[in-house]
Amino acid sequence: MKKYSDLDILTEVTKKLKDTTEQRKVVGPLVAQLVTAGWSLDQIIFGKAEWRVPKSPSEATKREKQSSFQGFPVDIAVFDEPNNVGDPRHLLFLLECKQPNETAGVSQLESYFVGEPHVQLGVWANDPTPGASAVFVYRKSDGRMLLKKQKVSDLPRPGEAIRAEAQRVTFSDLIAPTELLLKKTVEDLLDKIVISDSAVTRREE
Repeated sequence: MKKYSDLDILTEVTKKLKDTTEQRKVVGPLVAQLVTAGWSLDQIIFGKAEWRVPKSPSEATKREKQSSFQGFPVDIAVFDEPNNVGDPRHLLFLLECKQPNETAGVSQLESYFVGEPHVQLGVWANDPTPGASAVFVYRKSDGRMLLKKQKVSDLPRPGEAIRAEAQRVTFSDLIAPTELLLKKTVEDLLDKIVISDSAVTRREE
């Protein structure tokens, strides 16, 4: 996996962009944010090498057979590992920047979810500013979709759970536990360890 310094990230991203205003002003900065947050540039498809989502089940079958197929071009596609880039089974989330408004963006993401059954999240964002509004569409475990309005800064980081109910914890969210709560938590953990360890028969061990 190739590592980039903060100074090199934008240069490396820019090399891969198409020569359009949207790519330079939205797609490029969003990819740079993802890389700065810890994603490898090698696990993201964007720019000149756009990822395409099959437009129908029959087109998906063609893709599986490695034949030419008709697909929707996606602005940014993020995979779980650099070694898995290009494998739809390892596609984590997609970002759409082309649509002019939220309604059109969400509609496009819904189409992507049909064509990509493994993708967990689709994001519509037309402003790369971290505090800008974005729409996150999550695939729930039962297959339904859940829409949430969030910020660009809420884009997933490597290792984070991609779930609608997941919430990033910051230092200011932490509360020092009372002595009683801490003692009970340690005792509960100890009990669980004893129960799951077949070699231990007494709690004292």
